[in-house]
Amino acid sequence: MDVADQSGKTALMIAAEKGHLEIVSALTSAGANVDVADQVGNTALNLAALQGHQSVVGCLGSLSEVSAHTSEHFGTPMGRVTVLEGQDQSGDLSQSETSSNGPG
Repeated sequence: MDVADQSGKTALMIAAEKGHLEIVSALTSAGANVDVADQVGNTALNLAALQGHQSVVGCLGSLSEVSAHTSEHFGTPMGRVTVLEGQDQSGDLSQSETSSNGPG
């Protein structure tokens, strides 16, 4: 049920990202795991929220373990968004911390 493609996306994630509520409902009813994340760390809920599919977000949010950590904006889990937005910044921060802590 939770087989993923090469990017780590399951059928549920793809349906959620495309806004296909009926397919999302069918997959979750059949036992698809709503909390599986792709290679970037996005869940089906994240992908639906990022695309603005409010009805899918509502459906998945009621089933997701991370739904308790959502914002008012389409139910986007803020932890996931922060990770995605801060990925490059954390790398830059590590480099600047290293250079500032170096010999001098």
